Amino acid sequence: MNLDPTGSTDELRHRRPLARAASRRKLPDVPSMDDFAAAAWVQAYDAAWLGQDWQRLARYLAADVSFVPNDSGSALIGRKATIAHLRAFLARSEVHEYNATDVLARAARGVGFISYRWQLDWTDTGRRRVADGRDLLSLRFIDGGWRMIWRLQLRP
Repeated sequence: MNLDPTGSTDELRHRRPLARAASRRKLPDVPSMDDFAAAAWVQAYDAAWLGQDWQRLARYLAADVSFVPNDSGSALIGRKATIAHLRAFLARSEVHEYNATDVLARAARGVGFISYRWQLDWTDTGRRRVADGRDLLSLRFIDGGWRMIWRLQLRP
């Protein structure tokens, strides 16, 4: 390789204009997703499904969301299937207490990941139950808001 007077190689000098062009591309304005913002998102999402506000809940879900409930080995695909699952759960259950804690988040370039612990105390068909686990979420910034694109529930 030949060095030019600036000390760079011909090869690097050739690549430099492409790198500058890539760095000038404008990324869409995406709000940050730190742990605090993630906790607020989770709280609002939980308030929607616990309050059975299905229209509001739909705004937190991407149309093609994939949801793997902890009581099933198969994924629910789509906003309608996910809402139908939560609606069926609340139709037969009474939630006494629900908590989401230990929220952690990472986000970059319009994709976010949230992890949190949950505890649920409920009565299902006359039987009192208590469970806990961890949810793993992936979100995408779509149409001005963070939308869930994937959710996996894990039990300890």
